[in-house]
Amino acid sequence: TLSLSSIDLSALSEVLPYLPQLGGMAEGDFHVIEQHGDSIGLSAMGSVSVRDLSYEGHHIGNVGTEVVYLPKSGGEHYADAFISFDDQDVGSISAVYHDQDGSYQGDVALTDFPLAPINVFLEEAGFGLRGLASGNLSLAGDSQRPRLSGTIDLNDAHFYSPVYGVDFLMDERPLTFADSR
Repeated sequence: TLSLSSIDLSALSEVLPYLPQLGGMAEGDFHVIEQHGDSIGLSAMGSVSVRDLSYEGHHIGNVGTEVVYLPKSGGEHYADAFISFDDQDVGSISAVYHDQDGSYQGDVALTDFPLAPINVFLEEAGFGLRGLASGNLSLAGDSQRPRLSGTIDLNDAHFYSPVYGVDFLMDERPLTFADSR
């Protein structure tokens, strides 16, 4: 078990080379357990939360995640993650990987996932997003033939640019993916 508290990300960014300038206070717990019985290897569980997370000087918000990894006999690996933003659950990820053939199956569920945090990567281009995204995506196959399926619903989503003076309301019809199309 490893517990971390009051980790100042800005101080960490100053001493670790190539780490982008981060800000906020992080805390978390990590547990690693040796598996016996029908499970083989080490399982891991952890949770991390960051208050007032910022990236390269741009504020993102309060971000948290909980992660679980479980190996099973027969070369199966299970992983689950839960994501929160400003103390609201906004997403989950569940995945299975098979050693024998390299296949995987992963599912992502978004519930009122805010688009605004993506802006930290768009601001230099002069564009931004706001609104919410919900939906379910599934990625299955292997590294040679991945297949993406599912839907994403945008709720009051805008693509805007203060630089160019535009604000586009995005269509609220679901974005649908079927076999990566």
